[in-house]
Amino acid sequence: MGFWSKKELSILKEKYSTQGRNIPELLTSHTIRSVQMKASELKIGKSNFNKWTEEELNILKEKYPLHGSNIPVLLISRSPKSIGTKAKRLHLHYLKYKPWNEEDVEFFKKNVKIMPAKEIANRLKRKLDSVRNKASALRISSGGHIKSSYIKNVNIDFFKTWSEDMAYILGLWFADGNLEKDLKRFSICSIDIELLDKIKRAMKSEHPLGLNKKGGRTYRLAIGRKEMCKDILSLGGTPCKSLTAKFPKVPREFIHHFIRGNFDGDGSISLGYKGSPHISFLGTKEFLQGILDNIELDGKIKKNNSCRIHYLQFSGLKAQKVLKYMYSDSHIYLERKHKRYIKAMEWEPKMSKHWARAEDEILREKYPIIGYAVKELLKDRQENSIHYRAKILGLHLPPRIKRGNNPTLSFRIKKEEKERLKDICLISEKSIQQLIREKILDANCWTEKK
Repeated sequence: MGFWSKKELSILKEKYSTQGRNIPELLTSHTIRSVQMKASELKIGKSNFNKWTEEELNILKEKYPLHGSNIPVLLISRSPKSIGTKAKRLHLHYLKYKPWNEEDVEFFKKNVKIMPAKEIANRLKRKLDSVRNKASALRISSGGHIKSSYIKNVNIDFFKTWSEDMAYILGLWFADGNLEKDLKRFSICSIDIELLDKIKRAMKSEHPLGLNKKGGRTYRLAIGRKEMCKDILSLGGTPCKSLTAKFPKVPREFIHHFIRGNFDGDGSISLGYKGSPHISFLGTKEFLQGILDNIELDGKIKKNNSCRIHYLQFSGLKAQKVLKYMYSDSHIYLERKHKRYIKAMEWEPKMSKHWARAEDEILREKYPIIGYAVKELLKDRQENSIHYRAKILGLHLPPRIKRGNNPTLSFRIKKEEKERLKDICLISEKSIQQLIREKILDANCWTEKK
């Protein structure tokens, strides 16, 4: 509370009880709340700050039936609670659902094509949405003056004609869509709002996107059109499709677009070791069998033990073939999966080279003696490849006999090594040193021969 001078106190004592809410105009350095608290402290007569003026009452009587408590803009000094309390005392009611009488309907029909909607609402003392809804209920063409805020435009015939967009969106609906049992509304959910924007543009829809209450950060596009719901039903969709969906009849030229849409909804793509692609589809066994029949690849449909959903997986070259089939001649897709598709197509498998008969002969002759050092003779082969081929041929590495104090054993090893020096002479100096370190070759014996 600010400082009060003697002059201000005298004005407060003299004018407060008679002028009430107008006194702050005389006490410009103090707020209404400050004046009220000071008057209470000085025990000055009851304040009439909250007394309603005739102007305020006229505004309340005129606007409250139309706008309810939402008129604080016109009554700046009044709160919505204060407005509601005063209206109740004056027996005023908010006509939220004011019925239409015959005179209002006749006036509406006569002026709907020549008068703006706002002017009609003001003349009839109704809300703008009430006028728009009445135009929709009476099916009156307004000539562009009235546009309903609840009935949104959409291409109702979208699912009647096959196209890339239609096939893709239908496939996405089979993955992440829903159809109400009364066939009044269908919806598509996705965590990618950009994908739903593409769908809205393709369907020429004005329906807003909302957050799915059950799905956390999942966006939802819901369209209430009975005719479109019946079209989805005729194409093979069902209200409870999660466990009953079957692959629909799709024209041959649009099947890959349909599968891509389903893949963007319930499929997954990942890059494994050195960029090798792995993809999977989820769905019922009948639906996945339809995908398998159309992509013409061998695959096995497996069942998830934790639920009743089945899945189909492809890896490597098969995954690349499926991806190339799905994304051929496409312009509508999920961006993040399309980026992985591009990376997946860059992967090239490392083809294993066939072993020639001469290579097998070298391996049989040298591997039991010098082991991995045979790589010097088979320069195009890796150690893993040599070991795997030796295992197939039934070959074993030479025994690594540790030298001890037994002179007989030591002499016998030297003698065996002298007999095979001719074979070892084909190996490079570097490989010889490795054999000496591994104690397969005696260093003294090799130096003596050399």
